[in-house]
Amino acid sequence: MKRSLLLMTPLLLAGMTLSDFGAQPITRQDAVNKQALGTISVTGAANLDELERNIAQKADRAGAKYYVIIATTGKNRLHGDALLYQ
Repeated sequence: MKRSLLLMTPLLLAGMTLSDFGAQPITRQDAVNKQALGTISVTGAANLDELERNIAQKADRAGAKYYVIIATTGKNRLHGDALLYQ
C-alpha cells in the first residue's frame, strides 16, 4: 500500500495545472486573448509583495484565473488596481 502511494503521488502532482493554485499574474499582451471579468482594488498593503499577494487572493475569490496589475500608489499603505481575466 505504501509503495503504491509513493508511486501515485508524483503522478497526481504532475497532473495538476497552474490554475489549480489560484489566480496567476499575466502581462497585458497575454491578456489580449483572455475573457475580461472585471476589476478589483486592494488597499492597506505595507509593501509590494503583500499588495500582489492580496490582489492574487482577491482575484482568486472572484473566480479569475489571471490578473494584470494596472496601477499601484501610496507610501506607507499601498493601493493597487487589477484587471481580472478568465
